[in-house]
Amino acid sequence: MGEILKKRLKQVSFRSVEEEAVLNLLVTSYYLRMDLNEMYSGHGLTMGQYNVLRILKGVYPEGHARCGIIDRMVEPAPD
Repeated sequence: MGEILKKRLKQVSFRSVEEEAVLNLLVTSYYLRMDLNEMYSGHGLTMGQYNVLRILKGVYPEGHARCGIIDRMVEPAPD
């Protein structure tokens, strides 16, 4: 199990199943982010900008204060 991950990370073994699971999540997250960044940049957006637009669309036409938006962000970012 985990041969693809071992090959990807050039690693012989993992200290535990938990370590392997975390590394799998991190590598998967990286690939998802790369794909999403490519998709967003095709529309002139960053992931953060998309996140804010997603939040604002959900409360249109009322809107939110800035502090209300950051509390709802998937990955909170500074202004």
